[in-house]
Amino acid sequence: MHINDLRIGNMVSLAYNPGVITAVIAIEFGGAIQMACNNYTDDIRDIEPIPLNSQTLNRFAIPVRIIHGNVIIDITCKNNNVHVSGTIFSHTVPIHYLHELQNMVFLFTQTEIIDHKKFRL
Repeated sequence: MHINDLRIGNMVSLAYNPGVITAVIAIEFGGAIQMACNNYTDDIRDIEPIPLNSQTLNRFAIPVRIIHGNVIIDITCKNNNVHVSGTIFSHTVPIHYLHELQNMVFLFTQTEIIDHKKFRL
């Protein structure tokens, strides 16, 4: 998995209604995406990533440090630029979108940082 891949549980917004933030609940073969806020599928081109900044970190209550076993992930935000560092990285890594941060944390800890079931907006 690449950190920019889309997976179930990722938080995204709708291209045709950017104020709506929702979770991906199913990905169908061929690019159809089922969102938590709709009773129908959307095309993958109908979703947008959520930019990662201090407001996003606060809105989703993302901790500044995640500890899981021997893995430590530190999340810093300076001038609305988010970087990740920790025991698994040789340097800080810039992260631009919320789903990338979700995927990076999941990749190394197998845990979710956001309970997407709370965000059926």
